[in-house]
Amino acid sequence: QETFEKITKRVSFAKRWCEQFLDFQKLS
Repeated sequence: QETFEKITKRVSFAKRWCEQFLDFQKLS
């Protein structure tokens, strides 16, 4: 279960990063 939680945290972090990156590209 610990590894699963770590993976979930990484996935959510990657999603947030991707969203911020896309928003940044939209602005420029």
